[in-house]
Amino acid sequence: VDCSVAGNKATQLIYTFVSGNDNGTFQINPTTGDVILSIIPVSQQYNLSINVTNGADVANIFLIILAEQKLTMTNLPTTINKPEGESDVD
Repeated sequence: VDCSVAGNKATQLIYTFVSGNDNGTFQINPTTGDVILSIIPVSQQYNLSINVTNGADVANIFLIILAEQKLTMTNLPTTINKPEGESDVD
């Protein structure tokens, strides 16, 4: 999230979550507004509400994050030997 006070990029802004980060999935850098993952997302969509203030005025930003999860399987055997027709259940 990148914001500035009209005509004054030097004004210190503070960023905070208002809602949408109930499980602590994200962290926000209070001085830069960078939003990063804290944990692996469990939802496909997050609706974050973020306040930005310069100490006098407050603006609200609404950020929608879509999380695409890919399953990666590692350390699998190169072959699996199982006779045809054999069940996995004993």
